[in-house]
Amino acid sequence: MAIENRNLWAGAKLAATYKKEQHFCDVLKTDDGLAFQLKDGKVFKSPSSAGKAITGRVSCDGWKFWSMAGEGSAPASEATTAEPVEPKAKAPKTVASKMVRVIRKMPNQKGVEEGSTKWWCSACMKAFLTESAVLPEQCLEGHPWERADEFAAVPAESIATE
Repeated sequence: MAIENRNLWAGAKLAATYKKEQHFCDVLKTDDGLAFQLKDGKVFKSPSSAGKAITGRVSCDGWKFWSMAGEGSAPASEATTAEPVEPKAKAPKTVASKMVRVIRKMPNQKGVEEGSTKWWCSACMKAFLTESAVLPEQCLEGHPWERADEFAAVPAESIATE
């Protein structure tokens, strides 16, 4: 079973079965934080690195590979005093979307009556006419003038500066 509580403590024992062979890992406290030591004595900075050493693969999700050996509960004295490891700074969230125009004025207005303008809707791929002084809010099919582009997410910080 994967490790759900990532607040590990020094002295915790991890176990994994890989290719029908049981492997164990001890959680150690070092000056740099927690370390993970295999039975052969090799020490790693993360459970993923320790899992990679076992599997020989390029990558390994150590939180899914390892499980807590035995019952997996922390001793009462260590569970409350263990200091959580500070997470690294995360990449900026991309919560806002870029807006794209759906309706555009057609560059060639030949053949259009005077006083009218020809527009193109890229959502329904159809052209339509309006009076020259009117900017359409939507096409005849109901597609809006512009909409959020779900494929072009931008960092939230850049929205505030625009």
